[in-house]
Amino acid sequence: AMAINYIRQIDSLGVANKQLQDMNLQLNTQVEDQKKIDLEKTKQLEDLSAKVEKAAVLKAFNLVAIPLNKKSKPAFKAKKVTKIKTTFTLGENAVIDAGTKTVYLRITRGDGACLASSQDNTFQYDGQTVLFTEKKDVDYANSDVNIDIYYNTTDDVTKGTYKVNIICDGKDLGTTNFVLN
Repeated sequence: AMAINYIRQIDSLGVANKQLQDMNLQLNTQVEDQKKIDLEKTKQLEDLSAKVEKAAVLKAFNLVAIPLNKKSKPAFKAKKVTKIKTTFTLGENAVIDAGTKTVYLRITRGDGACLASSQDNTFQYDGQTVLFTEKKDVDYANSDVNIDIYYNTTDDVTKGTYKVNIICDGKDLGTTNFVLN
């Protein structure tokens, strides 16, 4: 009679063991499925994050640089130019954090020299220390803001083509050119 009890116990333990093995397999499958879902969600988040990062770039619109004479009238003869007025609109962008933005203006001559009011006008850009012409701190509130930046020329103005760049948050926001005779 005792042997029969052992056989019954072994039998019920065998059934319980099979149930546990089946449950274990089921749970392992669920864990694997969850890992796949998590991987997919991580990828979606990374894609979204990359999209947001791409969207979180300021843009400068209607960028115009005008050389002016001492009467503040447009002048395109190098020897008449006393200042350069650069105007643009920092575009509306809801993704960017509002606050003070430092906008750097770089005006470079055809020979590559950057016009600068001081040799101390340097900032970090593209992993390098570069000269800037002028800078302006702008209170950015996620809506369009019109900006004028003036540069008072010295004897650094020569004939040729000038390239004008607007840089903010380490990104080039826009470029324009003008030519002096």
